[in-house]
Amino acid sequence: MKDGDIKHLEWVYERMNNVHNENENYDYMIRFREILEALRQSDIKESLNEVLSDLSKLSTSLYMNEDIYNGKDGENFKYREKIYEICEKINIVLNSM
Repeated sequence: MKDGDIKHLEWVYERMNNVHNENENYDYMIRFREILEALRQSDIKESLNEVLSDLSKLSTSLYMNEDIYNGKDGENFKYREKIYEICEKINIVLNSM
């Protein structure tokens, strides 16, 4: 689901609650809120997976490029290590969701 779709559903929920005075404690409003939260979580997971994929491609690219790989003072190795650290942190967040 696109971010714009989620924002529209959030707008509908807020309108029902604030304009039409639907009680947010009614079962259908609670369920609506739960669905919105699940969509937000799904959207976050999808974004993090895209970032993880991009970082993996970058790391592979650094490894495959000999000129960069043999950079002075192991500079490329430092970059790859940092990428791995970021990937690990993203995986921790994804696994906690």
